[in-house]
Amino acid sequence: MDSNIEIKSTELVLFEGADCSFVFEIYKKVWFHYLNQYFDWDETWQKEYVKNTFDFKHLYILRRDDRPIGYVEVQIDTCTIFISRLDIIPRYQRSGIGGQTLRKINRYSNKINKSISLYSLKKNINAINFYKSHNFVVTDGTDEYLKLVHGVSIPSI
Repeated sequence: MDSNIEIKSTELVLFEGADCSFVFEIYKKVWFHYLNQYFDWDETWQKEYVKNTFDFKHLYILRRDDRPIGYVEVQIDTCTIFISRLDIIPRYQRSGIGGQTLRKINRYSNKINKSISLYSLKKNINAINFYKSHNFVVTDGTDEYLKLVHGVSIPSI
């Protein structure tokens, strides 16, 4: 994907640099309330989780008015574009930014003839409904996650 992509007044910029503290702050704004429902938030553990599980060389920062408001991690293999994570600060959710981001990724996937796939927690009904509203279909699942796919014809379950 291009390293800088304009989406109306929101820009996607490939993450560069070593300071990922603002990425953690976005992650915390998105996930604190949700995760704290299931277990006590451990700030140190969560920072290590972000540091060790995010693939920063495939992370795009969503920016509005020069402020980071979210991120999307996208990995491309031989068959698919995999969205590892798409998180937008709650105050900017439901404003079209997520849909615009998915449409941009979809245009790119069409250009290179690959499907798009991702996993969502089964308990995250809002995310599942969001992806379904953008023509993703459930193709597989585990006890905790659903796999959703967009693009190349794949039967749904």
